[in-house]
Amino acid sequence: MGQSGSGKSTLMNILGCLDRPTEGQYILGDLDVANLSDKSRSALRGRWFGFIFQNYNLLPRLSALEQVELPLLYNKVSNRRRRASEALDQLGLADRLHHRPNQMSGGQQQRVAIARSLVVNPQVILADEPTGALDTDTGNEIMGILSNLVEERRITVVVVTHEPHIADWTKRSILMRDGLILDDRTSIAPVTRLEE
Repeated sequence: MGQSGSGKSTLMNILGCLDRPTEGQYILGDLDVANLSDKSRSALRGRWFGFIFQNYNLLPRLSALEQVELPLLYNKVSNRRRRASEALDQLGLADRLHHRPNQMSGGQQQRVAIARSLVVNPQVILADEPTGALDTDTGNEIMGILSNLVEERRITVVVVTHEPHIADWTKRSILMRDGLILDDRTSIAPVTRLEE
């Protein structure tokens, strides 16, 4: 958590093997990620991480089903159509499989993005301002989905936000400013919804 320019997205890009740290080490499992080749980091990224972005990063000409299939295509998975369909169904989008982004609401588009991140069976989901473009009720719905992933599927979800009420959903909150960690708190019982 932190204001714009605090280093949140940079940290997330390093965690997700998109960027290399300029100094220090990043150990993931037993690998020093900073010393891996681009190809090795890409393979690691495909095995470990799912990504969710504020602006959804959906391709305008692809259907919801095709959007969710993309990471499976890159990983050369043979049953990708079935897996993509199941992921969308789990997020309540079985009736939107063939809809394009401009035919869906913001909340539906974000659920497509969540399905796309889940279809690869990641160990970690990195969510960069996942509710930033959504109204409060839809934002609560998305945070509820992410909270359920933690509880039911035991997936680690890292949420980048500048909104305190979004950070309240988490079990651990790290406050950043100017690339530095100012505070690191663990909550015993995260909230499950925002109070009206």
